[in-house]
Amino acid sequence: MKPTSRTRSSSRSKPPSSLQTSSSKGKGKADKKKQDEPPPPAVVVWFMYLVLGGGVSFCASNFCGRQPGTLSVDAKEFALPACALAIALLCYSIYDVMGVGHAKFAAGYYDKFLHKNPASWPEELKLAWRTQGNQVEQLVSFGPTLLMHSVLVSGYTAGLLGWVWTVSRICYGFRYRASAGVDFVEKSLITFTLPAYFALGAMNVATVFHCIRMFLS
Repeated sequence: MKPTSRTRSSSRSKPPSSLQTSSSKGKGKADKKKQDEPPPPAVVVWFMYLVLGGGVSFCASNFCGRQPGTLSVDAKEFALPACALAIALLCYSIYDVMGVGHAKFAAGYYDKFLHKNPASWPEELKLAWRTQGNQVEQLVSFGPTLLMHSVLVSGYTAGLLGWVWTVSRICYGFRYRASAGVDFVEKSLITFTLPAYFALGAMNVATVFHCIRMFLS
C-alpha cells in the first residue's frame, strides 16, 4: 500500500524524535546555564561603584553648592532623603511585614509555629517570608548610607539616589510576592535589585570620596 500525499507531507513536516529530544535537551541546558550564571567579579563591581560614586561626589560639589568639608544650613536639602527613608519604612511595615501575616492567614498557618516544617509551607507564604527577610537585609544598610551621604555630601543627591532605591525595593517586593509558580529567571527580580545596588554603592563611594577630598583640601 503506497502512502498518500497527506501521509508523506505530514511525515516530512514532523522532525525525527531524536532531533526533538536533542532540541529539548539543548534548550534545557541553555536555561540551566542562564540560571547558573554567577554574579560579576568583585573587581568589576568595585570599578562600577568607583565610577558612579566619583561622579556623584564631583557633581554634588559642582552643581549642588556643597564643597567637601561643609555642612548644609538649609533643612529643605534633607526633605527628599527624609521622605525616601520614611516611605521605605512605611511600605516595609504595610506591605512586607503585614504581607507575611496575610499570607499566613490565607494559608491557614496564622496560629501555627511556622518553623516546625518550612518545607510544607505554601509557595505564597514562602515568597512573602523571603521577601520580608530580603527587605530587612537591605534596609539595614540603606538608613546609615542615606544619613552619611545627606550630611557629608549632599541632601539633593541623597534624595535622588534614595528615591531610586526606595522605588526599586518597593517594586521588588510586589514582584517577588506575586511570583508564585513563576520560574526564578522569569521573575526578573534583577530589574529592581540592580538599580537599588547601584544607588546604594554610589552613595557609599561618594561619601568616601568626599571625605578624602575634605582631608586633602
